[in-house]
Amino acid sequence: MRWVLFEVIGDSLEEKELIQSIRRTLFELFGTFGASKVFFRIVEYDQNKGLGILRTNLEGLSLLRIAFFFLRKIGSKRILINDLLVSGTIAALKGKMGRIRTWRERLSFLNSIA
Repeated sequence: MRWVLFEVIGDSLEEKELIQSIRRTLFELFGTFGASKVFFRIVEYDQNKGLGILRTNLEGLSLLRIAFFFLRKIGSKRILINDLLVSGTIAALKGKMGRIRTWRERLSFLNSIA
């Protein structure tokens, strides 16, 4: 198992929309056989911050990351999913979360010095 810290950049998404879109993208890219290799579950998701943690199988990690890259639009909402950190345990992931800067944090920093 692998734990992935991700952020949704762009329009706000509900967890259900996000899950459905990731699954649909996996099926579009890899077909039924390829998508069936990816097992994932969103463990935590903060819609306001756009941050979440998901758990996935090791074999499906690379396919999931590819799906993140191709997922740019959900309905009329424009988004980008950025995988910030991957870890073998959730404890290690949460331990490293304090040192990770999201795109929102980076943009607010740049705006503050401009």
